[in-house]
Amino acid sequence: MSSSNKPALVDVNKAVEFDSASWRRVRNERLREWIQDEHAISFILDYSDAVELWDDLIDGDKGIDKQHVMRVFVNMLTVLPLNPFFNHYKPVLMPLINAALNAWIDSISLEKGSDNDKAIAYVLRDYMHEIFIYTIFLTRGHDYMRSVSLEVRNFFSSHESLEEYRRRL
Repeated sequence: MSSSNKPALVDVNKAVEFDSASWRRVRNERLREWIQDEHAISFILDYSDAVELWDDLIDGDKGIDKQHVMRVFVNMLTVLPLNPFFNHYKPVLMPLINAALNAWIDSISLEKGSDNDKAIAYVLRDYMHEIFIYTIFLTRGHDYMRSVSLEVRNFFSSHESLEEYRRRL
């Protein structure tokens, strides 16, 4: 079904708290719809879990659950290296992962700068979403990726406006 034939989706970030258990259930449903490859979805979820933990460690704004740390390390060291999707596409995923991590690290420094730096940081911190969109391209093709690209960006990024982000800093 093309995106023009899709019913308008409720902004889940306004309906449920971002990153809550309810939000994660909706996220998983959307990933299944968008990606339709269980190994690719596992790659996205494992990668996301790792970068979320890393972000929490750097920000120091949340308590760190030891079970979460153990899960991430097990997944990164034993599960991800055996993931068929990741192994097949590793040559094209690794440069994108490297760019996303570099952008996120830069965003941390830019958050301490001028208003313009903070605006750049606001964009760079979400560069990792390119990995989600590229995974859709790899599993569903260019036309489908284009048909859902803005929907994916909105789903993962609309929970916090630039103004809210600046106030939080």
